[in-house]
Amino acid sequence: PFDTLVFPDNVEKAKQNSLETRFNGSINDNIDYLVGGFWLEAEANVREKRELKSNTSTAITYFDSPWVQDSVSKAVFANLDWRFTDQISASAGVRYTKDDKRIWLRPLVSCGATPTGCNALAYINDERDWTNTSPRLVVKYAPSDAMNFYLSFSKGYRSGNYNARTGSAQILRTPANPETNASTELGFKSLRFDFGFGVTDASYDVLNGIACPPCGDKTRPTDLEFDKLAPWTANIAVTHKAQIANGELSTRVSYSRRPEYDTDFRNTVALRQKAFGLLDASINYDMGPWNFAVFGRNLANAEFVDIRSLGLGYQDYGGQPRTYGISIGRSFGSD
Repeated sequence: PFDTLVFPDNVEKAKQNSLETRFNGSINDNIDYLVGGFWLEAEANVREKRELKSNTSTAITYFDSPWVQDSVSKAVFANLDWRFTDQISASAGVRYTKDDKRIWLRPLVSCGATPTGCNALAYINDERDWTNTSPRLVVKYAPSDAMNFYLSFSKGYRSGNYNARTGSAQILRTPANPETNASTELGFKSLRFDFGFGVTDASYDVLNGIACPPCGDKTRPTDLEFDKLAPWTANIAVTHKAQIANGELSTRVSYSRRPEYDTDFRNTVALRQKAFGLLDASINYDMGPWNFAVFGRNLANAEFVDIRSLGLGYQDYGGQPRTYGISIGRSFGSD
């Protein structure tokens, strides 16, 4: 046996501070409001080393890349809830975000045959900032206290980012722009029946430095699908509650479905996750401080993964198989 790639003495340190404050109140009996602010300051400090070895000689090729990234995120947000009638209400919100990122890095390149071969290489220092305004709108109809129909539309945002593991100085000086997407969801909820269907529309506007192939079965870089993002999700659940003796018996069965989606950036067909559904069920008996439950998750034992990769070999990670159990709980809280 022999080692071909070793990561010796790698160091990763990270720290962050964050603060979020909210203030909510009512304008009148029908209108509620919420305003708030968010602040995050974070620092990542990494030194990545690699040793590439041969199975035919004692020669070692060294790699060394130290980098530090500072991130500051600031946001303000507001939301308004308006009850037009006892059955119809709407909610509208908006969030403004400003992100600043600064990176100080020596690219990950070969240092040659000595561990100190990279010490003379130049460092890259770059800083960028991005802003975004994301809205959210929800309309609800509740014909009774036990029923609720809703339709929501929202836009999401993730800040731009530097690729610190690349060996290309050009890529380092051209960080990825922010990601935004639009999501629409239609649903129905009650004490007894829940249903939800969500659609996410995500696509690339520009992909710098990317060529096809390889792009799976796509022909242009901007045709690539977002990895690990299903174009739609659906779920349905039925819950039944009944008073038995001195407690409440609750039975619940739920099923969720996701279509086929890609697990990697290049949309490799062999790594694609096939459509799958998850069937869960539980029986819960609550009698005051004591709670007893029997549960089962993924009862059909559907095969799916959280991560799938094709590096030095074909690898699957995660994807909880059929799981079942019993739980007993007791609450010690005061009345």
